Amino acid sequence: MKELRQYLGEKAIIPVVRREEDLPAALDTGASCLFLVAGDITTIKRDVRLIRERGKACFLYMDFIDGLGADRATVRYLAREVQPTGLVTIKNHLLKHARGEGLLAIQNLFLLDSQAIKTGLNSTRKYAPDGLEILPGIMPRVIREIVDTVSIPVIAGGLLEKPEDIQAAFQAGAAAVAVGRKDLWSIAMPK
Repeated sequence: MKELRQYLGEKAIIPVVRREEDLPAALDTGASCLFLVAGDITTIKRDVRLIRERGKACFLYMDFIDGLGADRATVRYLAREVQPTGLVTIKNHLLKHARGEGLLAIQNLFLLDSQAIKTGLNSTRKYAPDGLEILPGIMPRVIREIVDTVSIPVIAGGLLEKPEDIQAAFQAGAAAVAVGRKDLWSIAMPK
C-alpha cells in the first residue's frame, strides 16, 4: 500500500467535492486525489470508479455520505465493494478499521480550542492515522505547531477562501490543502 505522501505530491490542492454536479470539474483538474463528500450509498461506488479511472486517488468523507454507518461493517463494505483509496473521518475508531482493511486513514481534527488540539493530538498518537486534516485551515501558527508535533502529512481544510490562505497554509508546513471552492482547485502555487 502506498503512503499518503505518495498520493499528495508536493503542495497538493485537493478538491473537496461536495455536490455531485461538481465531480466532472474536479476530475478535470490536475489534482492527484479528491476528497468526496457528495453522494450517498447508492452513488459512491460509481463516483469512486470514475475518479480511479481518471488516475486519481479518492478519499471518502464517510461521516457526511448519506446511508453509511459508523462501524466496522461499513468500513469493510467500503474497502471491498466501493474501493476508495482511503477514508476521512472524525471518528477515531474508524481509523483503525480502515487501516485494518487496507485503506489509508485521514483523521479530522477540529481546532476549537487548545484542549481540542491536545485531545486530537493524543488520539493521533493512539490511532496512528496516515494523515491529519486540521480544520479550519486558516491558522498558520497552529498549523506549524501541529506539523512540528506529528510525523504524518498535515492537510489544512476549511475556510480557505483565497489563494493567500492556501499559500499561508503551505508556508506553515501543510503538505496539502483541501478546498471546496471550485475556483481554487487549479490555481498555481509558487514553489
